[in-house]
Amino acid sequence: MVYEKGVSIVANWSAILTAAVAVVGYGRYLWGQRQQRRRLEHYLREEKLRDRDESRKGIIHLMGSLSMTEAELLSAAFRSKTVKSCFGVDRQGRADRLLFEYVGEDVPAPTRF
Repeated sequence: MVYEKGVSIVANWSAILTAAVAVVGYGRYLWGQRQQRRRLEHYLREEKLRDRDESRKGIIHLMGSLSMTEAELLSAAFRSKTVKSCFGVDRQGRADRLLFEYVGEDVPAPTRF
């Protein structure tokens, strides 16, 4: 038929464009993940260098400071090689909070974990 060749060309181009959109979308997703991880690392590093307190930050504090959700923070923290997690304990010695600290080579090592 007359339209058979045209439909074949459109189908090929749509397959190519679908693959290109998928690659771009995946690249943006990976870039966003990387940016979230870097924001968390940078914030914790700056807090550690200021040395105002223990420099360990809880999840609620980080959510407010970085405007990220709990899931985004946990994902970024556990993917990072320079952010380490530890837990805080209550009076009975039970873990009751999750804390994060920057432990890169450019800042002093933590005194206890």
